[in-house]
Amino acid sequence: MIHIPTPSPNEGKKEKKKKKRRKKRKATLLAKSTFSTNNNKNSNNTKKMKHNHLSDNTKLETGSKSNSSFKNSIESQATVAKYHVFMKNIEKIKSNTNLSKEEKCKQIAHIEKNNKISLKKYQEASIFGSSTIENAGFNCGLWVKNEIHKRIFCKRSSNDKDNYYVLDVGAINNQYINKPTKKLKVTCIDLNPMGPDVIKYDFFDFFQDYVIHKNVNNELNIHKGGYNCIVLSLVVNFLGSPHKRGDMLFKCSHPNLLTKGGLLFLVLPSACINNSRYFDMEVLTQLMGHINFKLLSSKVTKKLLLAIFELEKPNTNRFNFYFPRFKNIKQGKNRNNFSIILEKKTESINKHTKNFVNF
Repeated sequence: MIHIPTPSPNEGKKEKKKKKRRKKRKATLLAKSTFSTNNNKNSNNTKKMKHNHLSDNTKLETGSKSNSSFKNSIESQATVAKYHVFMKNIEKIKSNTNLSKEEKCKQIAHIEKNNKISLKKYQEASIFGSSTIENAGFNCGLWVKNEIHKRIFCKRSSNDKDNYYVLDVGAINNQYINKPTKKLKVTCIDLNPMGPDVIKYDFFDFFQDYVIHKNVNNELNIHKGGYNCIVLSLVVNFLGSPHKRGDMLFKCSHPNLLTKGGLLFLVLPSACINNSRYFDMEVLTQLMGHINFKLLSSKVTKKLLLAIFELEKPNTNRFNFYFPRFKNIKQGKNRNNFSIILEKKTESINKHTKNFVNF
């Protein structure tokens, strides 16, 4: 006979306790696993929320770029180039002495009718180009503020509470709004403003109203008494005529516009310096010296020339100044024709200011 041992009551109790422990362990393990999966889900959700939040912010920051009609920088550069050609063609017609006023108006109207790129489109292309990766590192407003702080404010005494007045010409949008400086007072003007605190004004009209006639609208809240600094960022190259570029630079040397010792910040595409048949950094320095501007510093990057000049002596007339275009400084088929010319003006005195009208 086979004897089957019967479990004692104590052993039965022990087995029941073991079973209960096993069930508890399974329950806790299940609870831990469900908790961890929920945590993972929550963490994933939070990550998604953060990602969405960041993407929303980036959309806000780069909204102009995402909403732009330009797919890449090649398209925007092509638009800028076409508009520059359009401006050059108009200036050629205006400067043609063989044409009558009626013929000039007809030809200009014909060119404007066939032109498919508006000023607004050109500005959008410029903004898009500046927001691309290769150009995003440069902010003109920040550069100007840093240089003024280093060259002016750091050298001032603590008792000097005078404001420093800046005129930014061709400022599509006001880059000085972010982190404003109390003593830095900036007037921004542009042909077609695309941002707040930018006054719609052509530079040459502004010069006539501000310097010659001294009749600027008081509602515009423009500082009277001359500026300590003028900023010309990608403005001179925008003008289609070499004579008009020289005229703009010369007008910046008038004492009623820029005070003695004032700074001129000049930004040009580097191609104007590196790839022009008629122009380079040496010619620019000579030209600016001809109208009493001294070069303080310059830097040429892949895309831009950044130069700072100081007005040593203001100019009150234009009669004695002439700076022609040099011929073939650099050889090559792929060169551009960028140049700046100071044209001698006729002696014509304004009765009110006793200065030359054609300044």
